[in-house]
Amino acid sequence: MVMLDTESKDQLGFIDETIRPICHPSKSQQAVYNSHKCVHALKFQTVVTPDGIISHLFGLVDGRRQDLLMLNESKLKDILHNNLTFHNKLIFDDPAYGCSNVFCCPYKGCRINAPEKELNKAMSSVRVSVK
Repeated sequence: MVMLDTESKDQLGFIDETIRPICHPSKSQQAVYNSHKCVHALKFQTVVTPDGIISHLFGLVDGRRQDLLMLNESKLKDILHNNLTFHNKLIFDDPAYGCSNVFCCPYKGCRINAPEKELNKAMSSVRVSVK
């Protein structure tokens, strides 16, 4: 289990998208419309280290883009894979980014045990700092 503290050697940071509402555009409204939040918006993706430092920033992209598409366009996976400094490190995310050997998302389902619930709660409370 990965501990959620700033001393953890396995923890690289937290990733999430930030959605910033914008004025209603006169043209190309559908390009920036975020149907999840029901606003016209621009988005960017941020990785924040446990000590609060922004270590990666990607964007601005139009509000309709999905998190996974932003992740692929940012080439963050390639950066992490090709740099030995980041090997054996984890980035905590939400389920939209998926789980892999680099990205750790919350446990899901109705049969998760108490330690898994605690980890989900801790991840959720710390991840808020990314937004």
